[in-house]
Amino acid sequence: MLYKDYLHNEMIEISKFDDTIIIGQWVGKDVGGTYMWSTFVDLDHNKLFEMPVNESFQMQFGTGIALTGKFCCNVFPRQNFLLHGLGDLVNLSDKVRHLSLNEDKMRMAIRVGMGTTKPIFPGIQHALCAEDHIEKMLINTEVIRLTNKTKIVDEYLKSYYRTDGKITMLVEYGDMYNE
Repeated sequence: MLYKDYLHNEMIEISKFDDTIIIGQWVGKDVGGTYMWSTFVDLDHNKLFEMPVNESFQMQFGTGIALTGKFCCNVFPRQNFLLHGLGDLVNLSDKVRHLSLNEDKMRMAIRVGMGTTKPIFPGIQHALCAEDHIEKMLINTEVIRLTNKTKIVDEYLKSYYRTDGKITMLVEYGDMYNE
């Protein structure tokens, strides 16, 4: 099975839970837009919420969903795009547990990609690898690098079943999709 097949299967699995909502750009489209789009095929469209190109709003919206007790899978196809929502992640989403004196425990997975560089390099604005720097700014978010496709199932289930209120950032690598 390919890396992208593991991701697709896991999107199907977490979307089966009644309280799951998956938000992001190109998650609700039936045609490609990013390399991730194929991992949303065959999902219940009632679980998919297409977002405008406004990553800051998307992070805030995902935080709001998670604060209602639902599980939010917040999808950013490229780390470059996540940078637009980084202030909201670092200063709000990541700090909710501490700001609420541990009363609000969000359940959110941030699915973020390291953009593809093969067969054609898309440009520096689409291939940033910044998870090490982002991780240093976070105190309540666990950053998981999905460098091994067999880790995908366990890490997504772990993010869904978390009870500690931590956010899980799942970093995937577009160049591995066909491996």
